[in-house]
Amino acid sequence: MATYNAFFLYSYRWFANIRPLNQVQLLLDLLFVTVVIHFSGGAVSWFWPLYLVVTLESVLVRKRW
Repeated sequence: MATYNAFFLYSYRWFANIRPLNQVQLLLDLLFVTVVIHFSGGAVSWFWPLYLVVTLESVLVRKRW
């Protein structure tokens, strides 16, 4: 996921006209965070704040447009 995000941010100008890629990026980030939380303890996991990071990322991605 980190590799995908780094590639996306590096090539942002090339992909700027392809809006659905932003939605795919956010969906994959959300899926990744959910899997990490599930396998690290569920409701008692220390990774719950990652949802806040994904939320902030979605706000920043939407603001670019």
